[in-house]
Amino acid sequence: ATDGFLGADLAGLVRAAAESATATGRPLDLILLPESGVPFYSTVDFYLNRRYKIYNSEFAALVGELSTEHKAHVFFNEVNIRNGVDAAGRRRDEPRNSAAMYNGRGERVYEYDKRRLLAFGEYAPGEDLWKSMGLTRFLPAIVRDSRFYPGPPAGGAPYAGGQFLPSICYEVIFPDYVREQFRENEGADFLVNLVQDGWYGDTDENMQHFELARMRSIELRRALVRVNNNGISGMADLSGRFAEPIAGPRLTRFGEAGFQVFDVPVHRA
Repeated sequence: ATDGFLGADLAGLVRAAAESATATGRPLDLILLPESGVPFYSTVDFYLNRRYKIYNSEFAALVGELSTEHKAHVFFNEVNIRNGVDAAGRRRDEPRNSAAMYNGRGERVYEYDKRRLLAFGEYAPGEDLWKSMGLTRFLPAIVRDSRFYPGPPAGGAPYAGGQFLPSICYEVIFPDYVREQFRENEGADFLVNLVQDGWYGDTDENMQHFELARMRSIELRRALVRVNNNGISGMADLSGRFAEPIAGPRLTRFGEAGFQVFDVPVHRA
């Protein structure tokens, strides 16, 4: 493939996970890919995505093939450029850190744009003041060159039999935000967190992030499935305990490729 696209590697990992699950008599019904699993691409053939050269037909084909080959829902991360309007009513192009769902027939059935952005990672607090003072050159390059915008409210993500509550990366550490989404969606069967901790290297941040995330399981009495591109992936059960997988390691390690298969407990009010 081109431009560092890792479709074959992802497809191989998912295929191995599916074989492990099928061997136990419980085939996959939901496939989760991590944040930036396919970096800075979109599956949406939209004119703004083409203008900014982030639409990738191979990525779109990969997700469709994963869903139809395994007859499972596929939830994944991507970047999209949306039409937006600033405070003065002027139109602007808005990059969004997004997630989407394909069903088992290769149909796009759900979209989510990250709402709680990471300060100095996806936006600069007080950016208008920075600009007015001519100090934007002192901002981190990731903010200066690729500013993200928050998305609108979105419902829970549908899958076979119910819905789960999605979050992208650091959104999950904000208890007020997660509880608000939980109430707005009348609860959820479980929680899903797509993560990319590779920015921090092999440091304590990996476990600190997971420890903060699994507090949501304790607060809401819902399992949390955490899928990390480079860091610690795993599942916290309804009591916040690390769960044992059907296949794969209990917790993944930084810098190692692999997969996990979990039997996720569903708790409905």
